[in-house]
Amino acid sequence: MVKIPIEINQERLVLVVVLHVEGARGFPFLRTSLIVDTGAPFTLISSVDFKRLNLPISILNYRNHTKIGGCTVECSTMNRRTQLSLKDLDGKQVSFNFADFAFIKPRDAMTDTLPGLLGVDFLRVNKLRLFFSPTENIAYLESLD
Repeated sequence: MVKIPIEINQERLVLVVVLHVEGARGFPFLRTSLIVDTGAPFTLISSVDFKRLNLPISILNYRNHTKIGGCTVECSTMNRRTQLSLKDLDGKQVSFNFADFAFIKPRDAMTDTLPGLLGVDFLRVNKLRLFFSPTENIAYLESLD
C-alpha cells in the first residue's frame, strides 16, 4: 500500500506534484502545488501553470463555468495525455495518468490568483483514500491497490 504525504500549510492540504503534459511547449515537466479539495468535483490546473506549460488556448474544450474562491471562472479540458508524479513516504516516485484535468482559462489578473485543485474525481479514478488528522497534524493519500 502506497502512502503519499500531504503538507499542511496555513490550514490547507497541499500536494507538491510534477505535471507532464504531452505536447507542452514550455516546461514539459512542471513542478507545482495543488490543494487537496474534497469539495471540488474535478481536478483543476491553475491559469498560471497553464501559461507555464505554454499550451495553446486553442486545444481547450469548454467544460463549464464554476465558482472558485468567490470568482466565476471558465473551466476547460484538453485532449492531451497528462501524468502527475509525486513522492511517497519512502521518497519513491509514484505516477498517475489522468486524462480529465480541467484548466482555468487565463483571462485576467484575478484568475491568476486561484490555486490548482486536486478534486474528488482524481481520488476516485486513482483509487486513493484521504487521511487527515488536524489534531495530529498528519495528512496523506493512501492507494487502495
